Amino acid sequence: MKKLYRQSLINKRNTLSKEDVDKLSSRIIANFLKSPESKKISTLGVYKAIKTEVKLDQLFKKRPQNYKNLTFPVVGTKHSMNLVMPNIGSEFKKNKYGVLEPCNGKIIEFQKHDAIIVPAVGVDKNGYRLGYGGGYYDRFLAPSKQIKNKPKIFGLVFGFQLIDDAISENHDMKFDKVFTEDSVINFSK
Repeated sequence: MKKLYRQSLINKRNTLSKEDVDKLSSRIIANFLKSPESKKISTLGVYKAIKTEVKLDQLFKKRPQNYKNLTFPVVGTKHSMNLVMPNIGSEFKKNKYGVLEPCNGKIIEFQKHDAIIVPAVGVDKNGYRLGYGGGYYDRFLAPSKQIKNKPKIFGLVFGFQLIDDAISENHDMKFDKVFTEDSVINFSK
């Protein structure tokens, strides 16, 4: 079932024009920046969007003063991943999936983040993330299930990426909050 949802949502997302992606991304970023949680962030994990994912570039430009540290995912061997704070002036290069990663920088452990924005293909009705199927974020964030003061996990997605079914599996990660162009959905307990 996940494969069907994944393919359907990617196909729908790929019908968006660049202008639509930019316009909707702008509204999603605005919703995020209006949230009380966004004002309490010092270290934020983000990503460089690929294709028709929600573009976070506007967040990088409009980020509040308190966002002192931005980290980006860097994939490693055996499906591992780290969040890296790039050195000043660091270049980004595409990894094997076409995702831009910093060429150099400092690894910041996930528990040192205040929040992490995780890319998603979809979000089920219980707040569980449907990703691309590689499991990088699921494995990276798995230890957070046992930590009391873990970083907030946010999803910034287009409204049509919300799924009306429960499709999660035990290893899937759950968002604390999801922001769309028209809504904010709280999945925290």
